[in-house]
Amino acid sequence: AKSLQLTDASPALTSVQAKLERVMPEHIQARARSITQHTNLLLPDSGLPQEQSLLMPLMEAIESQRRVQVVYVGKAEPGQQRELDPYGMFYRLGHWYIGGFCHLRRALRTFRLDRLAEVTLLKATFERPLNYNAAEQFKQSLCAMPGNLKVRVLLHTDLDTATRELGTSASILTQEDNAIFIETVVDSTEWFAWWLVRLPFDFTIISPDSLKQALRRRAEQLIGYC
Repeated sequence: AKSLQLTDASPALTSVQAKLERVMPEHIQARARSITQHTNLLLPDSGLPQEQSLLMPLMEAIESQRRVQVVYVGKAEPGQQRELDPYGMFYRLGHWYIGGFCHLRRALRTFRLDRLAEVTLLKATFERPLNYNAAEQFKQSLCAMPGNLKVRVLLHTDLDTATRELGTSASILTQEDNAIFIETVVDSTEWFAWWLVRLPFDFTIISPDSLKQALRRRAEQLIGYC
């Protein structure tokens, strides 16, 4: 939580940490302090300033199960007022997202916080669906978007190494027996080919063919630099 700069929660976190340490056995207490002092999380920047300012109001709405009114600003549209039942939040690639039921679209939707101009807590309440997972909803909606391509890449490395190198993108990794795969959905094979080139280990593209072609073009471009 501290690494994600949830500064409003810091006093509570410090208090809880102190209480836990007081009741821990000495050897566990020493280990916990060592982790706190010597372990760091190298995360992307934790969102833009406006994202940080919206985190606590939205967390309060999720906790109390109260509807919010938001002003959504799209890439090519002015601010649009919507009412949202906020079910949950997640953090992905340097940005915060909130998922829930959008009353304008009458469907589950996910919004990136830097696209929200303001948030107002309303009196109306809601009941959150059991076992709702905001990140899983986002992945499912991403797969359903028209024009997106399913990607499957075999990695010639072990899971620990792949997880360490992918960092916050490690959620796209899957394991089948001893084989490690990247499985995700992309809307640009050219961009993803560029992203694959940075990996420090070998890999084999299983699908789609358009990604194989994009990687060949990228390889020829890199060779041209020599």
